Amino acid sequence: LAAALKWYLRAAKQGVVLAQRNVGMMYGLGIGIERNDVEAYRWLSIAAALGDPQSRRTLDFLGKRMTRKQIGEAKFKAATFEPRPEKADGE
Repeated sequence: LAAALKWYLRAAKQGVVLAQRNVGMMYGLGIGIERNDVEAYRWLSIAAALGDPQSRRTLDFLGKRMTRKQIGEAKFKAATFEPRPEKADGE
């Protein structure tokens, strides 16, 4: 599971919406990593903004167990996200 998270996170950082949703779900459920609602909300927000309806629905649920401060932090992280394609040599 930790390896899956690593690869999903790598793809998520490059702008792959499905990977962003999967990273958000893994953080939100504590799959392969300790549960982190801020990171879950961050990645699900990014995917939802790109049109993923499942991420939008999950955000509504996740937000109910978070504080306003946590949601604000997650929204800030999502708003400042910029996909970064990897270079051909893997760097």
